[in-house]
Amino acid sequence: SQQSSLAMTPWLYLLVLPWVIFGQHCLPDAIPEADRMNITLDGYSMPLGIWQLSWDTSLIMGKIFGILVSEMLGYHIRYGTGSGSFSIVWTLGGCPSTTPSDIQAECRPPRRWHFSFESWYAPINLGSGGYTGFQGLFVMSPPSVASQAATGLPLTYFSHFNASWFRPQRFAMIVGEVNMSRLSRCSESVNSAYPLLGQEYYDATGDKDGVELQDGRNILKCWEEKWWVAPSCRGNISDCLAVVTGGSGWGMYELPQQAFFHNMPLAFATAAAKQYVPLNRDLQSLLYWWTPDASFIDFDPERVLFPTHDAQEFRRGIYRSMPSDVVLTNWAAGGLDSEMAQDAEGPLALASNMQLFNSDMVGLLKENQKLDIADGEMRAWETACNWLKTNRNFWHQWVPRETDCARGQGLVDALGAFVTNVSQALKCATCPSGYAALQHNGQRICSPCPAGFFQNFPGESSCLPCEPGSIAMEEGSRECQPCRLGEFANGSAMTSCYRCGQGDHRDR
Repeated sequence: SQQSSLAMTPWLYLLVLPWVIFGQHCLPDAIPEADRMNITLDGYSMPLGIWQLSWDTSLIMGKIFGILVSEMLGYHIRYGTGSGSFSIVWTLGGCPSTTPSDIQAECRPPRRWHFSFESWYAPINLGSGGYTGFQGLFVMSPPSVASQAATGLPLTYFSHFNASWFRPQRFAMIVGEVNMSRLSRCSESVNSAYPLLGQEYYDATGDKDGVELQDGRNILKCWEEKWWVAPSCRGNISDCLAVVTGGSGWGMYELPQQAFFHNMPLAFATAAAKQYVPLNRDLQSLLYWWTPDASFIDFDPERVLFPTHDAQEFRRGIYRSMPSDVVLTNWAAGGLDSEMAQDAEGPLALASNMQLFNSDMVGLLKENQKLDIADGEMRAWETACNWLKTNRNFWHQWVPRETDCARGQGLVDALGAFVTNVSQALKCATCPSGYAALQHNGQRICSPCPAGFFQNFPGESSCLPCEPGSIAMEEGSRECQPCRLGEFANGSAMTSCYRCGQGDHRDR
């Protein structure tokens, strides 16, 4: 069966590294640590847990959220880090960061991690963080600029690689210029990790010379056990444009098909262990990459544009078009938006409101690279802090207003009196017993329980009906009164008792 290309991305490995900054503030008007609070979830009071992923963009987003939620909203926080998007599902669900073997035994309250940012796979989904991700074929700036200067054609369009009329090898690295010792064998990478790939390539293209039969199945046919070579340059393999990917062959479902369908003189190899970044930085040429990411950002890589994504063909395993962009999403632990959690609505609103553009994230990554700080967590915190200090007008709209009342709260004016119009309100206060926090024109107000209903606890979101045998004659009741001897109430939510008729009696 067809395997998703997402299984070939680098965001699958796991790591747990708790991290916290004590006594360090970013913003001049930060709420003092002594005045900050916990959230309550699963019956436990705890710091708000921010689960990050180990690449720079997720670390920076986590730090932006952490600074704002602690210094502007006044919450205690803690950080944890995992290096795989799949870890979000488990950690926010109360499981270990690695895939649990027994969910019922291992995934239990209390859930210590509550928010996470930039998931590459579609807890509570808080929606997009504003910027998108893309993975596929990229070209670094030096060869593309050289091609444009010489021919007027940058190497950012698939048609500019067509071997029938253009020779892009003049401007980028070719197979003969790559040190073979820095590459993995196909038998140890792509053909081992993705045993169905060769057959799926053959089914989509009919290219019998691109595969070979091994143990009864088709696998990719690799030259010198290192390079899979596209048809348009098999006659002179050393002159093929070199494309280096990493992992076990990231992107190799799409890349060979794109080269086949568009007559591109490309050869693909997988970098050996720990060679993906240094080798591609040395080559400064074509590579499989993803954005946002900082590994090659100083070379200004651009993605090679193919025909618009064809979802129908992708479902059939035909990858001649562009992969679709990935909507990078923010997540929260389940239950934070319900009455099982306390004091969590402010952080939920903040996380839902956070939106950055791709250009913002590229700028953040470049600033992050400039900092001479070895520790990645501290460097991300410094980058986030610097950005927050200089972009207050931008992020100010993310922070919930004092009149954005949480569950169990309602609008009050300067004297502390409950009001129903936000124009009259100064802040929020907890609704007293006899009242409930109800939605009114997009705001929460403290409304007295109607006659026949009661609420004996403060900070509740609804009133309860009086049970049969009891009544609440007036609105705002904290409790129901039992009917007197000789009276009865035969329904719920009643406002008065009936008198017993002749021959009837009620002992109690």
